[in-house]
Amino acid sequence: LDSTFGNAGKVVLPIGASPNGLRGVAVQNDGKIVVCGDTNVGDAGAIILRLHDDGQVDTQFGDEGRAVADIGRRPGDNSS
Repeated sequence: LDSTFGNAGKVVLPIGASPNGLRGVAVQNDGKIVVCGDTNVGDAGAIILRLHDDGQVDTQFGDEGRAVADIGRRPGDNSS
């Protein structure tokens, strides 16, 4: 692990909504890290978090580093 990243090479993401799972990670050209996944917001939600290259939350992005969107029911989800 890279000990200069986060806390001894690890970061606990401040999701804040009930997470269903993280789905993807991308690194922007400026080195910032974007993480996306699902949350229990409304019928089904999406969450995006952005971190600096050292693992610290980028508070200039969204609402203190995260953006959550209610995107409606997932295809094939018949639950009520």
